[in-house]
Amino acid sequence: ADFFYVPTFVADEFAEAARLLLDHNVFLECSFPKVADMLQQTRNINTTRAILCSRWPWNSPTRGTPEMLKQCNLPVDAVHPFKVRRQGHATWSEAFRWVTTSNEQFVVDDTLPVNATQMSY
Repeated sequence: ADFFYVPTFVADEFAEAARLLLDHNVFLECSFPKVADMLQQTRNINTTRAILCSRWPWNSPTRGTPEMLKQCNLPVDAVHPFKVRRQGHATWSEAFRWVTTSNEQFVVDDTLPVNATQMSY
């Protein structure tokens, strides 16, 4: 998990559970779901997991590119990574608009360079 919202009424318990896992060098990606499970059991809270558009392994040639977006199944709640610096503002803006408003397949004109790609949805 790269992002986790913790309501203040469970912040102390979250910190205590997270500290336990941190003390044992548990990776963040493993510890956040476990802490959420602990809070669900002890405080009877609900969690919501976002549907993520991403690619693994981290060095995948399509990771963070418009091609990665074309391969995502809709709907998605978040895209990671898709950086403004790498794609250029216009490309990133179109991708953001697609993620937040579209239910259509992502379309890219592959004849243009990545940072000048024209997108539609």
